[in-house]
Amino acid sequence: MKQILEQIKYFFSLVYLTFVRDLRALVILIRILFRLKWMTWTNQTVVTCFDNVCRQNPTRTAIIYQGRGYSFQEIENLANKISNWFEQCLQLGCDDEYEKQQQIKQSEEEMQQQQGQENENLSPNVMNLIRRHRNSIKIGLMFSNVPEFASFLIGIGRVRCASVLFNFNHRSDLLVNAFEASNCKIFIFESKYLPALKEIATRLPDGIRFIMYDRNIINQNNDDGTTSSKHGLNLDYKGFTREDLINDNIVEADEKFSQLLDSYPVTSVRKNYPYKMSDIFSYIFTSGTTGGKIKAAAMNNYRFLAIDYLLAIPFGLKTSDNIYVCVPTYHGLGGVMGIGSTLVNGNTTTLVEKFSASKFWKDCYENKCTAVIYIGELCRILLARPPGEYDRKHMVKKFMGVGMNGTVWTKFVERFGIQDIYEYYGSTEGNTALFNLMQVPGACGFLPYYYGKIMRLFYPIHFLKVDPDTKELVRDQNGLCITAKPGETGMLVGVIRQNVQSSHFLGYSSVKESSKKLIKNVRQNGDYAFVSGDLLEMDWDGNLYFKDRTGDTFRWKGENVSTTEIETIISQFIDHKDCVVYGVAIPGYAGRCGMAALTDRNLDLEKLYNWIKTRAPEYAIPKFIRFVDQIETTTTHKYIKYSLRNDGIDLDRLKPNEQIYYFDRDNQRYQLMDKNVYEKIINGTIRF
Repeated sequence: MKQILEQIKYFFSLVYLTFVRDLRALVILIRILFRLKWMTWTNQTVVTCFDNVCRQNPTRTAIIYQGRGYSFQEIENLANKISNWFEQCLQLGCDDEYEKQQQIKQSEEEMQQQQGQENENLSPNVMNLIRRHRNSIKIGLMFSNVPEFASFLIGIGRVRCASVLFNFNHRSDLLVNAFEASNCKIFIFESKYLPALKEIATRLPDGIRFIMYDRNIINQNNDDGTTSSKHGLNLDYKGFTREDLINDNIVEADEKFSQLLDSYPVTSVRKNYPYKMSDIFSYIFTSGTTGGKIKAAAMNNYRFLAIDYLLAIPFGLKTSDNIYVCVPTYHGLGGVMGIGSTLVNGNTTTLVEKFSASKFWKDCYENKCTAVIYIGELCRILLARPPGEYDRKHMVKKFMGVGMNGTVWTKFVERFGIQDIYEYYGSTEGNTALFNLMQVPGACGFLPYYYGKIMRLFYPIHFLKVDPDTKELVRDQNGLCITAKPGETGMLVGVIRQNVQSSHFLGYSSVKESSKKLIKNVRQNGDYAFVSGDLLEMDWDGNLYFKDRTGDTFRWKGENVSTTEIETIISQFIDHKDCVVYGVAIPGYAGRCGMAALTDRNLDLEKLYNWIKTRAPEYAIPKFIRFVDQIETTTTHKYIKYSLRNDGIDLDRLKPNEQIYYFDRDNQRYQLMDKNVYEKIINGTIRF
């Protein structure tokens, strides 16, 4: 009898918990959707939102960088100079006349598509959503975390062009792939990245104009006290070409572009630009689950604003808040949730060039930060440091981000006295997003499992069952996907509805790559959905926990790593012998760590490391090398990875003659792993 009463008590407490949580979430969702709907009706965009913020508080500090505050007016002044340079010198911009031409062109393309059936796997409505942005004018940006990044975003957006945010860690093949994926006409970069461009100059596409920006000379005057324009610099400067890069023909005008901008007016642009919520505001590179070359994911004004309102409404971010941003601004977290929140919501951002565990809390204290944008790895590193003076000597109340596991979460709150941790789940290109409203440790969000049909009227996302071995979606006898139950592994998908803008999948700059992220016949015949590629698990309260990634990527230190990219790099070094790359779980780390399985035991691992290091960012370099006799394949000769992935770094699961090498961070080389080393890795003595 006592057991029955306990079960009844648990049932009613569960109903109360989920009802209050889900009702609150529904109200928040309706508020966000209503605000976005109103902004769509009134043609509000990121640029117009920023203008409103600047008009109301021109002298308020927008960005703090290296101890100096930059007001909203300063950000706008530089943005206007940039947009005027685009309009007057480059004659670029999507004004009224451009809009008329594009409407005619789009109608012709749609007619050709209907006649030619460009992609039989996609409906015309879905295809039009993906293709709509292909004609946008793309401007590449390769900037570190500097205040001018915000001005370039607004300046480019003001003339209705789209910023392509290049990863400044990319070098060699990855950087070439980024150029090929983006198809940008103008590429603006900080001067410190010039050597990286010279290295690949002969492999770059034709037709790109390169603009070098040096923030160190922007406020300098010439020797005679005159400004750049009066000193003879050409106001019609249009940058340099690929041939100039190849021939090292970089002249004085190229080096002083930042001074040249000072000659342009701080007043707004002259032409009329018909801003729309559907305009693409930026492209962010992502390593999709389909692998292969990196892709540029489109983000329109609607999605950009939706993410920033997610911070403001459910996370309770106010204009008085000061967000500490130490993640890269080319990343969705740093660029959209960090800088973007300042542009749209009017709060302050403290921007640092890169994360420093030793300076983190002192920075937060000195700059009076009240919130932090995080990735899980950042929190783990902070927790691993010895106690310090500033651990609780700060004003930070909120941590907002992705990837914090439950173990780190609890200890982090206790040690550093953080009141609220808001975990967010979503992808740059995806139409699915979750947030951990009740701050359940380790959860990335929740779905109302018991009465989810009501929520899906406003937000059509589903949690679908996945085969534990193949990682494929399970379908019933009618060919439709099956909803996952609590305790089961599932995948989040977002059904695309033409009349629900929040459900739209904008795709990549490549229609072919976009189609790989879509599935058909999800809940009814003929429907389409974006598939996230992430494996999640739901508990009985409807909370979701990130488990793994499917396909050809894994997540490490907050970054997506394309296994296909790294396999290609290694394959070039080993003369295309057998090689697979995959992610393995390591205790104490969120996501998975890179591991490569090779068959050639005569490899010089030091040379292999140096080869990869010059072609891939540090986080993408495999930290483990496993030598095997052969790599299993399917009947169609595709490599089988899941058995290797399941073995991980467990030495007891190796076959005779197999060995594992680990990357010794202190000595910067691969070393043979034995039982003693294995134990040190498991207990956290050896770190990566």
